[in-house]
Amino acid sequence: MIAPERVKVLVRVRPCLRDEESPGALAFSTKQDGSCRMTLFRPDAPITQSEYVFDKVLGPEATQHDMYACGVKDVIADVLQGYNGTVMAYGQTGAGKTYTLGNTDIATIGMIPRACG
Repeated sequence: MIAPERVKVLVRVRPCLRDEESPGALAFSTKQDGSCRMTLFRPDAPITQSEYVFDKVLGPEATQHDMYACGVKDVIADVLQGYNGTVMAYGQTGAGKTYTLGNTDIATIGMIPRACG
């Protein structure tokens, strides 16, 4: 399947890890065009609410399989047809980039070993 030539942006939100994080600080909704809106709430900040729109937002309950199916599978198919493709993970330290891309545990295998297997 050859996707239209454009960058797709997917966001994967990891589960809260610490007690000081606010689990209700994010809200997700899907727009009619299929894109997803993520709203960030910060009641103590000068700007208390910010909205962002992405092609897909995967919440804390998303699995590695969900991430592969939504964000990597079509790129791999295009690359095998001779097209260029890139999958990139970006985020702060501890956000889950290595877990998502390179994890080799069989139960939660990452995107790179999954694509090679």
